[in-house]
Amino acid sequence: MSAGDLVGVLIKDDDSVPLAVIEECARRGEEMEALLAPILLGTPELSWLPLHALNILGLIPTRSSGELLLAAMQKLYADDPDFGAEADGY
Repeated sequence: MSAGDLVGVLIKDDDSVPLAVIEECARRGEEMEALLAPILLGTPELSWLPLHALNILGLIPTRSSGELLLAAMQKLYADDPDFGAEADGY
């Protein structure tokens, strides 16, 4: 599957994405970061996708992933403190 197809699985499977999909997304590294950045830093989604994106970024062992994760968490807290607090638990 392409990285874009994997994002499609994240959207389709909503709150029941298999761990193997999350791990495969993380394995794609920078390619996946590029797809997740606009999802996390754009208009808030009303789905599980931002939470999946945070989990994926947390598994990518790069500085850029860590920086994107931090920026995304700051934005989530600013946009919706309740969602940010919930995501922080993960």
